[in-house]
Order: sequence, then structure tokens, then C-alpha cells
Amino acid sequence: MAWVTRRQRFWRAVEGVILGLAMALVGLALSLGQVDLGAVHIARSPMLGSALAVAGALIMVSKVMAARRARRPTSTG
Repeated sequence: MAWVTRRQRFWRAVEGVILGLAMALVGLALSLGQVDLGAVHIARSPMLGSALAVAGALIMVSKVMAARRARRPTSTG
């Protein structure tokens, strides 16, 4: 396993927060109405949208916790 610095762990956590936020917003959009992507139309789905929003929020919370752990100074014992 490769060595990972605190800075790398922090930025990976930041990327996870962005991913979680994106998932939550997609879920919210899907639960509130039809999503049009050019010629592709995704019908309104409150159940799937709610599930995506909750999953995105959970990912975001876990990555915020990981970012806090990565920023915490390590004890030198």
C-alpha cells in the first residue's frame, strides 16, 4: 500500500464532499420534477430521488468527518 500524506487524505475527502453534494442535488432534482438532458428525458421519481439525496448526504457527512480527521494534528507520542 502506498504512503498517503495528510494533505492527500484531506483533498480526497474534499473530492468526496463534492461528489456527495452532486449526488444530493441530482436526487433532489429527480424527486422534484422531470430532468431533461437534450433528447433524453428522465421522468420524475420521488422514491429514487429521495434515495439518491439521502445517499449523497451520507457520503458528504462521512467525507467531512474524514477531512476533519485528516486536518487533525497527529500526536508524536
